[in-house]
Amino acid sequence: NVLAHLLASTTLERITDSRLYGNKYSAVDMMTDLTNACFREDLAGAVNTFRQNLQIEYVKSLAQIAAVNKSNYDYVAKSAAIGQLKAIKQMMAGPAISAEVKAHREHILLLIEDALTTK
Repeated sequence: NVLAHLLASTTLERITDSRLYGNKYSAVDMMTDLTNACFREDLAGAVNTFRQNLQIEYVKSLAQIAAVNKSNYDYVAKSAAIGQLKAIKQMMAGPAISAEVKAHREHILLLIEDALTTK
């Protein structure tokens, strides 16, 4: 529910609109912080099942935002989501410590590939 609220189109629009009034925290900054919170801790080790589910839901949410002609998000949010999908793709390129982590990363990469190639 927290991810759904933070990544809602109205929340992201408010973040972008508030920059007109002096806010320095952009949608890209917020999504970068979320990406780091969801993924950085697990890059060198095992990923527990709770975090696997969190990561998959986050990537699926980013994919929905990034859908070029299929979402009601503004262009700033779409650009930020595309950037985060590409950043996560790079994070997933490292070596996996187990077959479970490898399968999880391949799942994430498949979701990202689908999101970035679907028009």
